[in-house]
Amino acid sequence: ITEANKCWQEIIKERPVTLSFGKYAQVIALQKLGKTDEAKQTLEEIEKSIPADYKDKPKKDMVNNYFLAGLIARARGETDKAKEMFQVVLEIIPNHQETVFEMFITK
Repeated sequence: ITEANKCWQEIIKERPVTLSFGKYAQVIALQKLGKTDEAKQTLEEIEKSIPADYKDKPKKDMVNNYFLAGLIARARGETDKAKEMFQVVLEIIPNHQETVFEMFITK
């Protein structure tokens, strides 16, 4: 087992991860380990944690939800949707470092 795989395995170990961003790290690890069904299931759990009406609320109050929706879209290969969500974040916080990075790596 390679050193990278050991790191991915450590990320997905059984432990309580309640924050959606922590769960997203697990999704990436599961994808890297080829556990696509588990990754899809975890993405669905994350998506359920986003309020259904977040797009109807003031955008400035929903920055984290737009960012998370962008991450979910990118993980699913929906790059146009991901960029759209990231763009909303950048309209609210132009120098949001995480979003700038995600826009850069989303192709």
